[in-house]
Amino acid sequence: MIHLTPYGGLANRMRALNAAIEFAQTINRPLVVIWFKNPELNAAYDDLFTPPN
Repeated sequence: MIHLTPYGGLANRMRALNAAIEFAQTINRPLVVIWFKNPELNAAYDDLFTPPN
């Protein structure tokens, strides 16, 4: 299992998410994203994206 805690602004987090998704798919492992609101991006994951099913 891969755990990702992206930080920074939205573009930095999206770049990290993209890389982690590609990596997890390549090695066939589940990905868990731990998303924190902070001064750089004060928005919850669910406010920005539709969670995968």
